Amino acid sequence: MTKVKVSIKIIIKDIKEDKKNKLKENLNNLEKLSNTINESIYKFKLLYEKINKNKEELILEIQNKFTKITNILNEREGKLLSEVNNMFDKEYLKENIIIKTEKLPNNIKKSINKGKLIDKEWNNNNKLNLLINECIDIENNVKDINIISEIIQKTNLKDNLNVSFLEQNFDKILGEIKKFGTIIPCTKLEYIESTGNKYIDIGIKANSNYKYVIDFSLSKIIGNDTKLLGVDQHPIIFLGTLKSQFRIYGFFGETFFPLDLNRHTCTIGKNIIFDNKTLFRGLSYNNSYSVCIFNAYTYNSNKYAYGTSMKLYHAKIFLNESLIRDFIPVLNNEGIPCLLDTIEGKFYYNSGYDNFKYKEKK
Repeated sequence: MTKVKVSIKIIIKDIKEDKKNKLKENLNNLEKLSNTINESIYKFKLLYEKINKNKEELILEIQNKFTKITNILNEREGKLLSEVNNMFDKEYLKENIIIKTEKLPNNIKKSINKGKLIDKEWNNNNKLNLLINECIDIENNVKDINIISEIIQKTNLKDNLNVSFLEQNFDKILGEIKKFGTIIPCTKLEYIESTGNKYIDIGIKANSNYKYVIDFSLSKIIGNDTKLLGVDQHPIIFLGTLKSQFRIYGFFGETFFPLDLNRHTCTIGKNIIFDNKTLFRGLSYNNSYSVCIFNAYTYNSNKYAYGTSMKLYHAKIFLNESLIRDFIPVLNNEGIPCLLDTIEGKFYYNSGYDNFKYKEKK
């Protein structure tokens, strides 16, 4: 019995010691947590507010886009309905004419009867003023009857008359509306920026059936040979810089114009256009190499040796005037700056070194 009591005391002592140590450990942890919990809660709250703001902005953007679509559809509907009313009012029978024609036989009969009575009373000088006024009424009735008769004669009364509503590309339009809009986890940016060792291969070969458009500005005045857009393999065609000037160069020749840090647009296709000014026309080419932005595939042993320092705000590609790529600068969900094609819903990443610089939208 004595041994049992001793064992129980030892167990109780061990438990007491263990709990005392656990208490000290928990107190230390609580003190540490107390020092950081307020900051953690604040950061957590900021994160929630940022996420919620993004959600509200996204909802508002979607609503605005569909409101715009709805307004355009309503305007188009109103215009077509107005055209229908104008067409039928001008070319075909109007309701008020129908009402007048229904009264026409009775009006004619009344005028005839009244005319006969006037004729009988014509020599009654006591009623002369009244008879004259009634004659004037008959004359006015005759004018109205003649106008209505003329309208009836001129009105299109063909039995097979029909006007139709033509639904051009109706199924295609419905299909586009059904798939319009995509929700993609990303952050839209003002621009992405290359520092000379970066480029994006858009995966479409240089061909005059395509039109490649960039909205850009240089990050600095560049004195050396760089490429901004195009391909530097025969048949060569690109926008670049050389000797502190913009340079359009290719199999067709070249031209130079002053370099600056302003925002510009450049289009390379059958025509080469810089800021709405056409520099070359009627080009025809078919290259086996892809067009790049921020650089160009070149004949040099270092295939992408002529990268530029440039900010890209927007880029588009057209095939036979149909938009097939619409690139906007974004951060993907992992925070990597890149281009997002809003038509494919696909990200296009830097094929050079490091990551692009960028500026977030305000």
